[in-house]
Amino acid sequence: MTAGRTDQMTGQDAIGEEQEALDAAHVRRLEIQAELEQRLRGGAEEDSVVAAAMRSTQTRLHELTQAEQGLVFGRLDSRDGDVLRVGRVGVPSADDDADPLVVDWRAEASRPFYTATALAPQGQSRRRYIRSEGSTVVGVDDELLDGSTAGDLVGEGALLAALDERRTGRMGTAVATLQREQDDIVRADARGALVVQGGPGTGKTVVALHRVAYLLFAHPQLARAGVLVLGPSQRFLDYIGQVLPALGETAVVAATCESLVPGVRPERRESRPLAEVKGRPLWQRALAEHVAGLVPAPADLTLHWDGEDHVVPAATIERLQRGALSGRSYHHARRVLTAQLVDVLTELVADRAVELLASAEEGFEEILDRVDKSLARQDDRGARTQG
Repeated sequence: MTAGRTDQMTGQDAIGEEQEALDAAHVRRLEIQAELEQRLRGGAEEDSVVAAAMRSTQTRLHELTQAEQGLVFGRLDSRDGDVLRVGRVGVPSADDDADPLVVDWRAEASRPFYTATALAPQGQSRRRYIRSEGSTVVGVDDELLDGSTAGDLVGEGALLAALDERRTGRMGTAVATLQREQDDIVRADARGALVVQGGPGTGKTVVALHRVAYLLFAHPQLARAGVLVLGPSQRFLDYIGQVLPALGETAVVAATCESLVPGVRPERRESRPLAEVKGRPLWQRALAEHVAGLVPAPADLTLHWDGEDHVVPAATIERLQRGALSGRSYHHARRVLTAQLVDVLTELVADRAVELLASAEEGFEEILDRVDKSLARQDDRGARTQG
């Protein structure tokens, strides 16, 4: 009985501690929101730099507004006694020299929250999962990492608590309970394609969505270009629709294959056997050969510049095509070939200018020669007259 009461008190103390930290984070969040709103009211998009700053401010304001639920969901206690709270978005302290109240889950400083283990604690002694409803902390679950805080651990485990949560019929975020292997996928190198494979229910979709949120945070240029989430059906998109907004990301367009091209709709449905045949790997070679056949055959190319036509010989076009396609995708090769054609056109224009200059010099020399001959004849006639 005594032990039970002690555990309950420890749990209540932990909840109270995290409630105090969460309250401070929410107060600071609202202060920052007010500052951003004031900045937006006073700003004017006078030039591109100011306009970019205003868009950045709007994005920051939106992510803070969306972060009311789950503002803080984790905590790391280091062996040195430092405490780091992890949440949906970063919340800096009012004191510039103080540690942030909340560190964004996508920031590098938060990574040990997902990757530290008892075998490799990465300098951490405890990982704490914080469950909240709105602005109220309702549960705390601790995980021992190095044994130094064993007497202060509370809760039964974050994953078990997550499994016990009420289902809503829509996918929620797993940002508080991502496992090490899932975090490795989320933070994988942004270069090239990343394929996530696994059986039904293994978390492929939720990991992919969290990777999108991470990439938009770590590579802002992607947000300017936009991200397309392609799903098999509208029902699927509705099911996952709240995940990215809940993570503070809105620079995403969702579409099905049928709605990918505006105004274009499939006119017929294929039978299952035909769809199965079309899905076989043997089509990859056929499609590759078909696409290769769309590359135009080398021919003389006439480029128009400054009122003049400049012809690029077919042999040059063939050489440029061959070099651009070597080890590149067709889209990349197109950009490379375009850049090379600009260089070729520059050389042709320069050569034409040299030719015109040389022609002008020859014409000038002919004129001077005629003048010299004319002067010589006049001198000769004058000499004969005097004689």
